[in-house]
Amino acid sequence: MSDLVGFASSIYQRGISYINIPSTLLSQVDASIGGKTAINFSGYKNQVGSFCEPLATVIDDRFIKDLSKEQIIDGLAEIIKAGLVKDPDILETIKTHNIDELKEPLLMRGLIHKSIKVKEYFVEKDPRDVGIRQILNFGHTIGHALELKYSLSHGQAVLIGMLEELKIGERLGLTSLEVRKCLEEITKKLGIVFDELGLEVDLKSIMHDKKIFKDKIVLPVVRRIGEAELVEIEVKKLTLTKG
Repeated sequence: MSDLVGFASSIYQRGISYINIPSTLLSQVDASIGGKTAINFSGYKNQVGSFCEPLATVIDDRFIKDLSKEQIIDGLAEIIKAGLVKDPDILETIKTHNIDELKEPLLMRGLIHKSIKVKEYFVEKDPRDVGIRQILNFGHTIGHALELKYSLSHGQAVLIGMLEELKIGERLGLTSLEVRKCLEEITKKLGIVFDELGLEVDLKSIMHDKKIFKDKIVLPVVRRIGEAELVEIEVKKLTLTKG
């Protein structure tokens, strides 16, 4: 919803002010932060959008207690991503708790704060998302291609996307195996089960990704836990593997 409100605010009367009050964990740690707004169009993700910073973003963690398990997982996917690309302390906290425990206010407040700090780090360095900020798209290239095609929740799609993009990094000799093992340990601890049988990446969908240039794409690669970079690879290498 924050994407829709932000986009509408950016185009109505050539731009009006707005305030974000995100009520889901996903929006609190991701969509409401950074001023990047977009909506899906013609069957593809985030095809129409703009940059429109809110006057303020008000985060109230009391919303968390009423969220479903799926909604918590959606937000945790983005929090886990922040840990993998920048802040390993996030992962250490998540590893030692189940989902119900993570909903405890003090724990969740800390995770939200650390995740936002990671996003702010990249946004401040690259406000217009033309360089290093694209590291925050880790898991989303494949995740977005699966999300609409299979009607997955955003969090589940991104978690699968992260696992698959880590495998790509491993095949290219760029990613340490410990990163995927860490992610698999966390998803198992949280009781997240993936039904990946028969999933296929829609390359046509990926070709609408803004990071595409001819037959290549700039892909965020996590080399080691907390250390990521952007790497240009051929689009045809974005295939799912098993195991």
